[in-house]
Amino acid sequence: MMYRLLLISLLVMLPWVAFAEDPPPVDVAADTPTEPTPVPISETPTSPPSSAGDGNDAPADAKRIPLTDRTQKGNDLSATTDIDYFTFFLKSSGKLTVSLESDTLGNDSSVGWRVDLYTDGDVQDSLNFLVLPETVLTQQFEQGITGSPDGRGTKYYLKVSSLNGGKLPTQPAYLITGNFEEGAGFEEERNDTPANATNIKLNQEVKGTLSSVQDVDYYIFGLEQDDFISVQFKQDHPGANAGIGWVIGLFSQRDVNNPFKGQQLNLPETTLDLGLQPPPLEQNPNVNLEKGVYYLKIFSMNGDNVSNSRYYLKVNGSSAPGEVCAQVITYAQNPNTFRWYEFATACDVPAGWPTTNVAPEGSGSQIPTYGLSGQLLTIPELNILEDGQIVGIFSVKMRSTGVYPDMQFNIEEANPVGQ
Repeated sequence: MMYRLLLISLLVMLPWVAFAEDPPPVDVAADTPTEPTPVPISETPTSPPSSAGDGNDAPADAKRIPLTDRTQKGNDLSATTDIDYFTFFLKSSGKLTVSLESDTLGNDSSVGWRVDLYTDGDVQDSLNFLVLPETVLTQQFEQGITGSPDGRGTKYYLKVSSLNGGKLPTQPAYLITGNFEEGAGFEEERNDTPANATNIKLNQEVKGTLSSVQDVDYYIFGLEQDDFISVQFKQDHPGANAGIGWVIGLFSQRDVNNPFKGQQLNLPETTLDLGLQPPPLEQNPNVNLEKGVYYLKIFSMNGDNVSNSRYYLKVNGSSAPGEVCAQVITYAQNPNTFRWYEFATACDVPAGWPTTNVAPEGSGSQIPTYGLSGQLLTIPELNILEDGQIVGIFSVKMRSTGVYPDMQFNIEEANPVGQ
């Protein structure tokens, strides 16, 4: 009964939820590089080594790694079964670049090192990885990554292991480097399926990379009205190999298996950019897409090799942009519980809540925050009503699986809050 009421309450709140999902647009220019932002890393609690070796063979024993390209951590694999774990914490979101280097070339491409990136809650399914055979001196991957302002931040692990379970590299020493670039407009893994697609906004550029030939990147955008859409897809450093590159396709939510009106093109690494533009609608030549939900799918052009260059994606639309709110902290009071909450902008405040730009007296840092991290929406207090009376208050976490106006939310966690 309680969850049925919870779902009914969510339906009532959906106009606000849909509006609050999209943060104010951030103009990220492709030709304006962002200076890398060193991020302070919290110390990892010291604990006894869990196995023989250099003491960082398990996540609990991970060594901290500073996220700056001026700092490298040197280590080596002492045996084919040796594993080295490193850890870092993030308080903000942006792009992570991980590099692995060896100072000695070998002649056996079957041996070397592998690096995997994991979240603290899942050290089995990696977000991204790289492979460095001893025949190559350096490799790297880029990854859009999400942080949290709470506590020490969001915790991640880097795991270094042997590429070959039966043989070590000739020189097993390596250097690992982590670098973090804070900012918006980066691809968010895992976005390998339509259900986990990265949300993008019209006229706002996003950046991404393919980590392997198996990697697929899905993006999702919604149109609230019929529109004339064009897609810009480009890179900034064309290479010399025309046999590798990217494939980009446009899909409708009604059919995620076949490109919409054949809209699928190749961008070889030797080509700077391309444009993808569906033909006008027969009934209205001024628009080419009807209102609804659409996907962009990006994957490797070559099934044996992948370009590790960064790509840039932008969906241009003629619709007027939505309301833009300044990033000014706003405090609002729940009229039913009289508790105060903190919001990133005034646009995020539910209708009917009294607001102020000054922190309420005595509230300090205890004000709960409504927040959206990736596709996870956190509501610290949700009132459950029955016959107009509050019968319960829940702290709720929901994950979005679409965009407005076809937005849906799945409840991942619901916990009662004391009144």
